[in-house]
Amino acid sequence: MSGLFRLKSIEVQYSKIGGRGVFAKKPIKKGSIIEEAPFLPVYKEEIGSKMMDYVFDLDEHCYAVCFGYGSLYNHSNKNNCTYEINLKKENSLLFKAKKDISKDEEITVSYGKEWLENRGLIDGSK
Repeated sequence: MSGLFRLKSIEVQYSKIGGRGVFAKKPIKKGSIIEEAPFLPVYKEEIGSKMMDYVFDLDEHCYAVCFGYGSLYNHSNKNNCTYEINLKKENSLLFKAKKDISKDEEITVSYGKEWLENRGLIDGSK
């Protein structure tokens, strides 16, 4: 399947996990930076319910609306990618390979326990 959008080492394709996802166009080594995606900080009260699936928590007041492919990485409990907020370099999220990723493998991140609890996907009372 041909990707919908393309960068050098990743592309967006339709995902079995849900909707669209980010996939490796070539093997990616553990520790490699996959993408540095810029974001726009937005006050939490300005985000509508549908957008909640596409933002990252910054702090108690703001979310990050991520550009690039940042908001298209799907969740997995066995994620092969991590991300970190980089406020020092023009507000960006840095996505890094947590393990070696094969060509055509979907790149996934963990959305975190709170995100899953807030959507009723796991029981937070345990």
